[in-house]
Amino acid sequence: MKLEDIFDVENPHWTNNLEGFLGATDAVMRIFGDDEEVFKERIAEYMWLVVQRNLNKDTKPRNENEIEHCGTFPKDKGKPGISHLIADAYPREGSWVTVFKTRQSSQD
Repeated sequence: MKLEDIFDVENPHWTNNLEGFLGATDAVMRIFGDDEEVFKERIAEYMWLVVQRNLNKDTKPRNENEIEHCGTFPKDKGKPGISHLIADAYPREGSWVTVFKTRQSSQD
């Protein structure tokens, strides 16, 4: 069984969305987790797919109302990482952003 048998590897939901990423990772663990060698191969294939599909992404703010679009660490285009996917799981706009920016400005 290959990744293509579990989910549509061309669908960006599985590689460019935190919920999809976690769901696919869980599926690989459940299906292949009792065979160490096969599990290592499949999870590595999946992680490589995620890396490749997210190389063009970065964690820069997407608009003026947003703090850096970063979930854990800043990410530049061309570099591996999924911090931008983690950031999508949390709101980046609203009144708390204004408060944060005000605090940051007052510290400068």
